Amino acid sequence: MSHLDRYVFKQCLMVFAFFTLVFALVMWINRAVILFDELVTDGHSAKVFLEFSVLALPTVLSMVLPVFGFAALFAAGFNRFGSGRFIALAIFLLVIVKLVESVVTEPARTNLDFWYLVYAPSVVGLIMFWVLMYLSINPNVLRKQSKLSGQNT
Repeated sequence: MSHLDRYVFKQCLMVFAFFTLVFALVMWINRAVILFDELVTDGHSAKVFLEFSVLALPTVLSMVLPVFGFAALFAAGFNRFGSGRFIALAIFLLVIVKLVESVVTEPARTNLDFWYLVYAPSVVGLIMFWVLMYLSINPNVLRKQSKLSGQNT
């Protein structure tokens, strides 16, 4: 990744994260209001509403993140062909999250003692997000150290 690409990536990352969060919250609140109406008419408690609305968050994020990811790339000045590396990385990371989701969904559905596994894809996605944020701020972490920098002359 060139210095210019890294600079543009850093500049777009915070704006991307902010607007993704705002848009995801708007969509989540919209779904939560509809869910609240349905649960109140059925006579369920607030605990059930909170649990269902939290479980709806990964679905909202799966709709919002790809749209804002590609919008951020094109707003940063990348063309369709130059952004192939970023698109390939995004697809690879999404495949990992979906793989984790498919592995943990069945045990959580068959045995209610494993209810906490439902949150595993969100945790994996959050860890990936923070690792990418760290690497965008400290790009020299993955580079090999020069032999000359370790010698005392």
